[in-house]
Amino acid sequence: MFRKKYLVPVLSLLVLSSACTLPFAKPHSQEALGERVRLLWEARVKRDWGPVYDMADSKFKKEVPRELFIKRGKLAVQMFSVVKVEVHENGKKGSSLVIFETYKMAQLVKISIKEIWIFEDGAWHLKLSDPRTPFDKRG
Repeated sequence: MFRKKYLVPVLSLLVLSSACTLPFAKPHSQEALGERVRLLWEARVKRDWGPVYDMADSKFKKEVPRELFIKRGKLAVQMFSVVKVEVHENGKKGSSLVIFETYKMAQLVKISIKEIWIFEDGAWHLKLSDPRTPFDKRG
């Protein structure tokens, strides 16, 4: 027969061991990408362009100096909503769909943007390295 004095220690041990087996978000996972997207957009709302630059892909960082990027950060995001986050190509690429509000010509407008993310150096990075159109310029 099981003694009552062992009941609390055994139950405590079971609870602790089950907590250790809870699933954690793997770096390549959709949850990890979603967290990264949220952090990036929170930085944009705060107009804190340093973290946004830090989340850019390495090719972009080679093309654009950090100081220049921070200096040119003018987007005034009022609020955002992450609509969709997906991981593709076995965790090597991802995408996010975000709707945000900003002012254009003194009018509050909603804009929808699809972002491409790549997994490099052990974390998700926003792909900013390639211009979206032939008319976009860097630097």
